[in-house]
Amino acid sequence: MKTNYEVRYASHPEDAKNYDTKRIRRDFLIEKVFAADEVNMVYSMYDRMVVGGAMPVNEELKLEAIDPLKADYFTTRREIGIFNVGAGEGTVKVGDETFPLGYKEVVCDEHPEPSDPPKHYREVYTEEADRIRVGWEEYTPVSEPQPDPEQLREMAYRAEADQYLMAYEGYLAEGKILEADEQKALYLAKKAEIRERFPDK
Repeated sequence: MKTNYEVRYASHPEDAKNYDTKRIRRDFLIEKVFAADEVNMVYSMYDRMVVGGAMPVNEELKLEAIDPLKADYFTTRREIGIFNVGAGEGTVKVGDETFPLGYKEVVCDEHPEPSDPPKHYREVYTEEADRIRVGWEEYTPVSEPQPDPEQLREMAYRAEADQYLMAYEGYLAEGKILEADEQKALYLAKKAEIRERFPDK
């Protein structure tokens, strides 16, 4: 089997307005999803979401943790949804358990229009006779304790450092050494700043 992945970086809305068709396709279109005996994935900086496809033909395919996840297993600190869009029956093995997975197309309902006052919606998956429907239901979010400002600042610093590290690894994988070195320097400088600003962490 073969596992392929690429990293897609987030685009600023103002920048995206000026993209031509070629750039839009490059940044947002996933052209290769299914290939025989391969697992193909795109790791996106939008919520660090992973979208991909697996097409077992001559062998079983294993869902391996890719490097950007920085984890031993793919589902470490991560949820996963699996749909069978192929022509035949499939199975998913999790540890010692095996789950049959028949074909059903997936239909996504349109997200409700914004309202005033704003309403909160969450995804709901409903299994119908010949399809799986992804819909929306209104809910009231439970208020969570807010972190103190210093904790928020630390989170922002660490998120910025993570962005530099991901950019470094992406450029390195593409063979762009100068760009990779620049991102590595930014990452190391930010880590030093974090250690100085938050010495007890």
